[in-house]
Amino acid sequence: MENRLIDARIVGWSAFKYDVSGFEYWNMTSWGKHPADASWITCPDGVLTTAWTYERRWSGDGYLAYPGPDGRPINSLRFEALRDGLEDNELLRMLRDVVPKLARASRAEAQRLLADGDGAVTNMFVYESDPTRLLARRERLLALLEEVNRRGRAGGRPR
Repeated sequence: MENRLIDARIVGWSAFKYDVSGFEYWNMTSWGKHPADASWITCPDGVLTTAWTYERRWSGDGYLAYPGPDGRPINSLRFEALRDGLEDNELLRMLRDVVPKLARASRAEAQRLLADGDGAVTNMFVYESDPTRLLARRERLLALLEEVNRRGRAGGRPR
């Protein structure tokens, strides 16, 4: 695969940074003349490879699903990464809405995450390339949201 999976996942973080409410993915299933019987997939030595290229484009670039044996779409890892990034975007939006409910000590961390993902996105071309560090940011988002949830259940007020 010519494009890293993080390239799809970072879309949600970039959309949050630039306050983008939507985007268009140019095509999900442009299978062209390729067979729907999955004969284009080979697995020599247990490693999945594909000889599929379409009109001189990168292998699979832009495709979110591939034709399955029955002609129905099969999810791609790219689609899963894009979905995860959109979920990250929703978590960022949820955090933005509850910052005032956080304890004072947690507000600064929340503000860093909301500013640019705490370094996740510098600009549209420079962004976090390590999936492990991006996942750590997501865990921090979840922990901050859980803090608000715990405070709400306990009737606590931010200090």
